[in-house]
Amino acid sequence: MALLYQALDPPLVDGARKPAREGGYADSGADIACALRSMGIDIVTPAAAPDPSEDRGWSWPDTPQ
Repeated sequence: MALLYQALDPPLVDGARKPAREGGYADSGADIACALRSMGIDIVTPAAAPDPSEDRGWSWPDTPQ
């Protein structure tokens, strides 16, 4: 399993756009991926051995790349 986080600009809703969060929302993806891995679920991560104390490396951005 792999998790994505919102890295792209948020969509327009009724002509308004929520301000983007610098660096995206990797923190929630990291929390979920770390919890799933601790339950024995195989998680595909961008980092070979992501650090549980860091947000980056646990989930993938939702960008075209």
